[in-house]
Amino acid sequence: MKDQCWKHGKKLRRLSVCIAAVGVFGALPAAANIIDSLSAEAFAAAGSTQDSVGPVTGSPSVTASASAFDGGDSGSGFAFGNNSGVFGVFANAFGSAEGEGRFSRSWEITNDAAFAQNYTFDFFIYGGSMGADTDVVGASSLARYLLDIVFNGVELFTSHAQINSAGELTTSGTALDGAFHSGNFYSWQNTYLSFDLGTLAAGDSWTLQYDLVGYAFGDYGPGGRPADCDFDGYGYGGGIIAFGGGGLEGSACNVQASVGIGDPFNIGVDGFEPATFRATPASAVPEPGALGLLGLSLAAMFGFRRRLRRT
Repeated sequence: MKDQCWKHGKKLRRLSVCIAAVGVFGALPAAANIIDSLSAEAFAAAGSTQDSVGPVTGSPSVTASASAFDGGDSGSGFAFGNNSGVFGVFANAFGSAEGEGRFSRSWEITNDAAFAQNYTFDFFIYGGSMGADTDVVGASSLARYLLDIVFNGVELFTSHAQINSAGELTTSGTALDGAFHSGNFYSWQNTYLSFDLGTLAAGDSWTLQYDLVGYAFGDYGPGGRPADCDFDGYGYGGGIIAFGGGGLEGSACNVQASVGIGDPFNIGVDGFEPATFRATPASAVPEPGALGLLGLSLAAMFGFRRRLRRT
């Protein structure tokens, strides 16, 4: 009889452990089902030449690069990104030219958990700058960036800025952290964004997308490029990532603009990655499915105890 009771007690302890495990499983946030899509485009024009690439789509990474040359004029555009969070767009224009880079990333997220979850989206932009310059009478140039984050078709965040060779700055939406305007130069510091996306019920889905554009334009104006242009110098005023953010410098025929923006180094601070999601249970109260599972477990335990008494 003693041995039989010991065996029953051992089985009961095992059943209790199983029930406890079920309870812990129901309390942990489950990983969502995520469809991650990337797209990159690039465009460049100089004189009568043009080059365009994209949209390039795929996974785990996409890249698009375009360049155009006509005499001393040149334009370039570049865009890239991958699933780990690295991304960036760049554009340069020298003389009568233009360049553009576009990158887009979108997610469709479905809550696979048996309970509602709260989601948070974190986003990071590396500090940098852009500029536009000319010393040719009648010429003009400009550089701009566009950043848009859209959640379920509704604008969640917007930051747009444009600087021209006259030093005029146009902005809309929210300025990036540490934004600074001086003459025909505009800069910003590392910017960390965090958005509470709210509660997603079990089995429900939502979409989130961000689009990043960098554009540069230059034009000699009605008189065209001066015949005595030596064009023996150039600079990268907005090369904030690839070129270190150097100042604008040019020749006697300088017409140029440049911009670069993104997080090409996958920099994160205190676990803050370029583009990530975090999920936590919306409530400590179990969903009906979890309650049903727990009820079945308890019924099995009580049935086992009754059998134990009879023996």
